[in-house]
Amino acid sequence: MHIFDFVHILSLNSWLIVGITALSAGIIDSIAGGGGLLTVPILMSVGNIPYTTILGTNKLQGFVGAFSSSTYYIRVGIVKPKNEIKTIFFTIIGSMFGVWFAHIINKHMWVVIMPFFLMLILTVLALIKMPSHRENVKGKMKDLTFSLIFGLAIGCYDGFFGPGTGTFWMLSYVLVMGLGSIHATGKAKVMNASSNITALILFALAGNIYYSIGIFMAIFQFIGANIGSRLAVKNGSKIIKPLVIIITILMILKLIYTTPDNPLNFYVKYFFDKTLHLESYLVFLT
Repeated sequence: MHIFDFVHILSLNSWLIVGITALSAGIIDSIAGGGGLLTVPILMSVGNIPYTTILGTNKLQGFVGAFSSSTYYIRVGIVKPKNEIKTIFFTIIGSMFGVWFAHIINKHMWVVIMPFFLMLILTVLALIKMPSHRENVKGKMKDLTFSLIFGLAIGCYDGFFGPGTGTFWMLSYVLVMGLGSIHATGKAKVMNASSNITALILFALAGNIYYSIGIFMAIFQFIGANIGSRLAVKNGSKIIKPLVIIITILMILKLIYTTPDNPLNFYVKYFFDKTLHLESYLVFLT
């Protein structure tokens, strides 16, 4: 099947939901981060897509938001690329290892463990309380050491999976390097874009991208990112974070519900079909 033929497989209802999800992810990413927690599960739910193609397609649509955000922070002078070369380098290397690992992992294992992996990342992000200070303070680690450890680790995670990468970067810059929230966010976006483009190129070379759905989602991601960046809602991030958690939990349940090999499939199906009689709501993408 040709990579562009995927457009004929999805129903109109599925395309609508995919577009709304990408739009929501763009808004959420620009306000609080974590948009990947929506886009990865939705791609896993809409059809029988290979797991590496899910990651590659997600990188295509996600790179749009990461790139636009990073160029903004560079343009306004918050981030100077020449000062970030070491971290960018190790992030790229880490991302390459992550993509390699994604290609060698057992497909059956991926389907079974992915919902649990999503729940783990969701739990970590839900418990994280981002520091609110805006002034830079003395860091706890030398630049080269930080670049080596966190560049390889977070870069590898982004290449292998991705959701929450920007939040992990920001937290690392704030807690380890003592950066204020503005500078931490700016650098996080640059590193996120670096690992994203690396993974995107490698997935593209391996033929692991559905360009039709990736470009479609990228358009909505771009629109959502612009909407989110212009929202002037007080405590917007406090509203968005619980929303991300709720939506992601529903998508994880949908993923388990439609995956017979998952050990929790029986219990989830029994709960929704026999107890709540809500099976029609969990198969809304078919």
